[in-house]
Amino acid sequence: MKRTRLIILSFLLFSPLFIYSQEIGKIGEFQRAAAFSIINPDLIYVLDKGTSEVIKIDSTGREIKKIGGTGWDDYTFDNPVDLCATILRVYITDKNNSRIQVYDKDLNFLFSLDPKNFTQTQSLFKYPVSAQASNFGDLYVADSDNKQIIRFNATWEFVNSFGGYSYGKFAVADPIKLAVDNNSSIYLIDGKRILVYDQFGNGIASYNLSEIPVNLHIQNNIMTVVFGSYLLIAPVNGEHTTPQFKKYSPKTEASLIDAIEYGDRIYILTENSISIYNRDSIEQKD
Repeated sequence: MKRTRLIILSFLLFSPLFIYSQEIGKIGEFQRAAAFSIINPDLIYVLDKGTSEVIKIDSTGREIKKIGGTGWDDYTFDNPVDLCATILRVYITDKNNSRIQVYDKDLNFLFSLDPKNFTQTQSLFKYPVSAQASNFGDLYVADSDNKQIIRFNATWEFVNSFGGYSYGKFAVADPIKLAVDNNSSIYLIDGKRILVYDQFGNGIASYNLSEIPVNLHIQNNIMTVVFGSYLLIAPVNGEHTTPQFKKYSPKTEASLIDAIEYGDRIYILTENSISIYNRDSIEQKD
């Protein structure tokens, strides 16, 4: 039986505060952005919840393509809440339509992961709040109605579900956002904690927080936990020891929605734009 860890984090009280010294750029113009993904600095996808649109932009903020609007056909959404992009695919969590919409990198429709099309009752979900893909092509869906995580393989077949009421301290209560690291460990914001599972769904760690985050992102094994006015950033590792978070507070009055560390830069999504900061140019304050 695998040994699990319950880790209580104290970094919010004892970590030093870092403040970005300079914003080096700002791109995009959105109504109410909710999530974004960066494939490379010249290929960024943004989910604008205000217009129910997915927007593909380059490093200057130039719009390459846009799809969406309110509805229920292949290219429209009803309360889209999450976006995940890989090199080949873009996944949109379409909450009120209870489905995950799948597109290619050029935003051409490929497939709808919709419970109405399923034959296995175990694979049913309702009102999903997040969907994230692993490097191996598996897709994990956070189901807010049944309080669980469902795993599908690369051919959209149901594999298993986990995090249900029988999981004890790893049972899902208030799912908000999923993230997947390079080892296919799954991280879930669940109220004031982050639950961690291995790729098979076994609970392996739980990190308690002092408040509820608004977003969670893992890219290149760097985890970013987003709060309204600050970020916590730390590398993740296969041992799942206590993350060595650094706390960042950008000089902005806008609420932080999502954030990604990419190379030597940190991209911060607000409702209306993406701000870019130089990772190496920061001022430390006690």
